[in-house]
Amino acid sequence: MLRMTNLSDDPLSQLIVNTEELDRKKLAELLDGYCAISKDGQIRPISNFPQLDSTSKVLAIILAQKAAKTLGLVETDQISPSSIEEISGLPGGTVRVKLMELRQQRIVDSTKGSYSIPNHSIIHVRLNTGQNPKKGPVLSRAKTHVTKTAKPDSEELKKLLPINQEQIGEKRLNLLLSPGKYLERALAVLTIAREIGIEALTPNDITRFMKEKIRVNVIRENISLALGRGTKYVDRSPSTQRGVYSYRIMVSGDQLLERALKILSQNEGK
Repeated sequence: MLRMTNLSDDPLSQLIVNTEELDRKKLAELLDGYCAISKDGQIRPISNFPQLDSTSKVLAIILAQKAAKTLGLVETDQISPSSIEEISGLPGGTVRVKLMELRQQRIVDSTKGSYSIPNHSIIHVRLNTGQNPKKGPVLSRAKTHVTKTAKPDSEELKKLLPINQEQIGEKRLNLLLSPGKYLERALAVLTIAREIGIEALTPNDITRFMKEKIRVNVIRENISLALGRGTKYVDRSPSTQRGVYSYRIMVSGDQLLERALKILSQNEGK
């Protein structure tokens, strides 16, 4: 006959924990410094996010989606590859490769094309350390490093980078920290430049400013594509660099940027 044990006197009682509390604590520790979540459940990469490798960026966003669901801000802890791509700034192909690898390692689950991380996997996750569990030994291929000659900073970028945060403005800073919105963010940089006497910037100038001054991860090709499609809002002209265009904001661009800033302020006020 099984005898009931007084748990208060049983040394094994120290093993009894609230697993939900442990999961929440681990989630908070993992996401600290990498992702924030707005009151409406939107995931926003923050200061240390650009330091993560591609796999960890994908994992961080999946974890943030789970945190948003745990907080009751969204209805599901699943997130689509396209949403991960938009939030992280990573190319779609990279996102899908990393998701496939994570699924093969049984770190994430997939349902109808969306991804989530099960509770039992959270405790094993390490962001940016290469310590996520794998089923077999990891064989690393030798890589040939090609030294690339860095392009010299343009005169416009040299003038733009030293500005202070007051010149950027809180509203524009919040927009620059938002995921996606490549055209609107590029327009914000163009207005900042115009206010200090710089009429036009190249996509590389805009990307370098966002990476080095704002500390957000953005891909130059995304900025270039957004500006190339946004000829209604910007004026394009050849720059001093061969095959490269410079862009300056037009009145319609100012109006689009104003609307974007207004919508962002309204969403943050909810």
